[in-house]
Amino acid sequence: MAWGLPLGRLQRGPSIGYVLNVSRGGLLVLVPHSRGLVAGVHVPIVFCAGAGTVEVTHVRPSARRRWRMCGLHLVDGDILLLDAVERIINDPTGEYARAWASVG
Repeated sequence: MAWGLPLGRLQRGPSIGYVLNVSRGGLLVLVPHSRGLVAGVHVPIVFCAGAGTVEVTHVRPSARRRWRMCGLHLVDGDILLLDAVERIINDPTGEYARAWASVG
């Protein structure tokens, strides 16, 4: 997943996050640590060729140094993003999710 975390007046380029879990309401993601990473922040994302906006719901430490576990609530998304989420959730084999994971 690529996302752009706002940092004050300056926009940082897209950063990479690793999606660990997907639900209709949001994502659990492993992301690089950033001072701007706080609950309540809205962040644009690109995931499975779709685009949308998420709200950071919580940030937790991770076992990986300089990375954080982050809960993201899906605020809005285009049809590609919403369709990808549904396909991942409804695919009992996990093949769809594995195919997208190998693209990155």
